[in-house]
Amino acid sequence: MKDVLVSLLFSVLFLIPLHAEVQQNADSKQTGSALYLSGEYVDAANRFLADALNAPRVDKTFSYYNAARSYHQDYLVNQNIDSLEKAISGYYRVLDYNPEHKEARINLELARLEQEKLQKKEENRAENQQKDDAGEESGQDSTEGDPSSLDDLAQKQKELSESSSSEENESRQKDLAEETRNALENSENQPSEEALKEALAEQQKALDQMKEGKDAEAKESQKAAARALEQAAGASEAAGDEELQDSLPEDLQSLINQEQSRNKNEAKELIQVERNW
Repeated sequence: MKDVLVSLLFSVLFLIPLHAEVQQNADSKQTGSALYLSGEYVDAANRFLADALNAPRVDKTFSYYNAARSYHQDYLVNQNIDSLEKAISGYYRVLDYNPEHKEARINLELARLEQEKLQKKEENRAENQQKDDAGEESGQDSTEGDPSSLDDLAQKQKELSESSSSEENESRQKDLAEETRNALENSENQPSEEALKEALAEQQKALDQMKEGKDAEAKESQKAAARALEQAAGASEAAGDEELQDSLPEDLQSLINQEQSRNKNEAKELIQVERNW
């Protein structure tokens, strides 16, 4: 869940922004840079691509890079997967023109890691669906400690807190508490475990309150359980993100560190964007 991920207290990594040489030409509302700065990222990419058609080779490289960077930004802001794919293709095009283009190389690697994360998440969802189907046939639920499962569990807990059927509510809450207990047993990182323990405690509190007829208090406990499950999903996702960052080649990580330092020194001139994974 994007709002949870953005709030995680992990190292902030910045994508390399548009080329400053092209940014300086943003005098007209029709320039790619102006469109980018106004948040119209796809239009900005199209403008940069149009500029590249008749541009000399050096400017063509700038324009293709900025088009790819605009698509990349559209994905980060709007979660448009098509834009992520176009960004990756664009970075490859830049490297065809200039294999030493370090900004394109860095952003390409980050974009590919993001694509890999999406593919892994989709595979996890498909695997979890198969397990859920198998669990329904055997009368058991199967929830592991991966973020997609925890996201689903948090969503089910949230929906249950909004349910009006008391009898169904209590029965379903017992099932979700069991799923949370299974997730806790399979969890492999401490922040996620702590959040799962908190969620389980709130779920048990809700069950006790239901037995006492305290429906309003039970709803609040269920909402607290849903929030704790969202935190557990975020912590689990962050652990995976940390592994992805550690997997970067040493020379590429060195380049990223250099660019981070440069970005801090030139913050007023550069467009900085948080890494959203």
